[in-house]
Amino acid sequence: MRSPRQDLAAALRGGRVVLTGIMIASLIAIMGRALTSLYVEVLWQEQAGYLGAYWRRFFWETGVRVVGGLGVALIVHYNLKAASASLGGFQIRRRFGNIEISEQLPKHYVTCGSLLIAGLFGMWFGASLPGDLGRDVLHAVAATEWGQVDPIFS
Repeated sequence: MRSPRQDLAAALRGGRVVLTGIMIASLIAIMGRALTSLYVEVLWQEQAGYLGAYWRRFFWETGVRVVGGLGVALIVHYNLKAASASLGGFQIRRRFGNIEISEQLPKHYVTCGSLLIAGLFGMWFGASLPGDLGRDVLHAVAATEWGQVDPIFS
């Protein structure tokens, strides 16, 4: 005879499938919301006649965030790579009764873990950069030359 606890455990065995479905549905909803708001913004800017200026600002703001995030991800990855190389192999100790088993993690596990951590740090840093930073960089790159005289006010 099975207890209610065992029935619940058996019912939740497929929980990974349900959790994956919920995560995929959430990701689709979030991406749909972002794309919808981008589409509405593009329609509004096109109607107002400023679509070229909008796309320039959009790509500069997005580009600064991506470049900043990639820079941080590279720095974090190389720091973690140097730290893992200096530590040598990572040992995992398991105990079964009186027997203690020690095995070393494969190098590609450590590399994949450092890439994952570096990617998360990079995305976090890139998302935390202010949107005005892209416009500031755009103004610094596309600024007019010093010493030019305005023909109307001179």
